[in-house]
Amino acid sequence: MLYNTNINEVIVYVNNPHSLAEVEMRMRRLITMWTTEGCTDFTREFIAPFSVVQMSTVVGKRSTSGEHNYRDQLIHQHTHRDLTWIHRYL
Repeated sequence: MLYNTNINEVIVYVNNPHSLAEVEMRMRRLITMWTTEGCTDFTREFIAPFSVVQMSTVVGKRSTSGEHNYRDQLIHQHTHRDLTWIHRYL
C-alpha cells in the first residue's frame, strides 16, 4: 500500500463479521502511522484505497494439520532421509 505503485486497491478479507469495524480502525491507524513514518524517497504520493469486507463462506481457512501441510512433509523428508529410506523398504 505504501511503496508499491502498481497497487490500485487493497481488499482486506475478515473471517469474523464482528471484527469488521475493528480491522478497519486498525488499518486507518496503520495508514496514519505510515504517512508520518514512511521514507518519502520511496513511498507513493497517495496511499492506495482499501476496503474491509467479510470473507465469503465458500473461502475458508487453510488447514494447519500436518497431513495437509505439504511444506512440512518436504522438510521432514529432507531432514529424515534415513527414516524415509527405512520405511520405504520395510
